[in-house]
Amino acid sequence: MTRAATAYTAGSLDHHRQLLAEGKDPWMRANEQSIVESSRNGPAGLIGDWLATDIHRAGFRLRDVRCRVLVWAGRSDPGRAVPDAPLVATRIPGAEVRIAEDAAHTPSPAHWREMLAWLSP
Repeated sequence: MTRAATAYTAGSLDHHRQLLAEGKDPWMRANEQSIVESSRNGPAGLIGDWLATDIHRAGFRLRDVRCRVLVWAGRSDPGRAVPDAPLVATRIPGAEVRIAEDAAHTPSPAHWREMLAWLSP
């Protein structure tokens, strides 16, 4: 985990610039400063996020969730979001999966509008 987080934080700006060059996540163009800041202290923050979201139990079972759930992922996300989205959704009764073909890890303002519209049909 430390090796993966260190590689990610060391190259996060490179990855961001590669996505921009490929025309992906163009709404993130202005966020280089926040990307640099997010990895300034090394991999500890990312490791904490992974532990909190991927390792520790949430305190409830996904099958017990009874509200409407939309599981969103960007097709070009370099992580596990796209393959994991349907796996998570199958564990939540009635969950819907949306894979944005024109996104990577971060939803654009247009994607957020679509998600918020989905919440209030």
